[in-house]
Amino acid sequence: MIEISDLRKEFILSKQQRKELNTKEKIATAVDGVSLTPETLDLNIGDTATLNATISPVDATNQNVTWSSSDNTIATVDANGLVTAVAEGDADITGTTDDGGFTDTAIVTIASDENICLNPTPNQSIIPVEISVSDFQTGRGPCNLMDNNLDPESRWSSLGDGQWAQFDLGTPTEFDQVQIAFLAGDSRNWVFDILISNDGETFTNVLTNAQSNGNTLALEDFNFPIQTAQYIRYVGHGNSTGSFWNSLIE
Repeated sequence: MIEISDLRKEFILSKQQRKELNTKEKIATAVDGVSLTPETLDLNIGDTATLNATISPVDATNQNVTWSSSDNTIATVDANGLVTAVAEGDADITGTTDDGGFTDTAIVTIASDENICLNPTPNQSIIPVEISVSDFQTGRGPCNLMDNNLDPESRWSSLGDGQWAQFDLGTPTEFDQVQIAFLAGDSRNWVFDILISNDGETFTNVLTNAQSNGNTLALEDFNFPIQTAQYIRYVGHGNSTGSFWNSLIE
């Protein structure tokens, strides 16, 4: 036989237990720090890598982290900490906790000595999404071909007849001119072809054995009938010194 008083005690106990449980559920464990691994990343242009954020304490209630880059033109980062190398240089990737705003930073260093340069610095109305080259001298990679810098030290150089640099415009685009600045352009004539393509496989010459004027360090204009193409390829044939070095500043 169950006494009413016993049922009341059980009900009161059960109610108290539920109250304690609800109280525990409402108590949040605060974040007191965050650390990123790895602390540094060395990437080539086009590479990706993931940074991991460890929040302390490990049982903190809010584990959310917001990611940001100090320079999205150098490296980007998505909501999951995936870093994409965009261009040569250094960028700081920061993870910030939603709870408390604690931060940690990883340093990303991106090298340019690759045959492909993605999203080069815009300096004309037509901006390529990618520059690729057949080869290059160390330190004279494809990103130097479009960096708004006419310093001779900032150039693409490659040895050999037929070495090329290719510009992918992203979509078929109408144009009737290319502008080129050559190394020692005020004392050498550079010989080259300009080819175009819509698929990156089959190319047609629009200029053959063209020559620079040999009297300027500035950008030179090379005109041809209006064309529509996605790819523009420069093919070098050396210069008037008899060398088969191909060196373009911009």
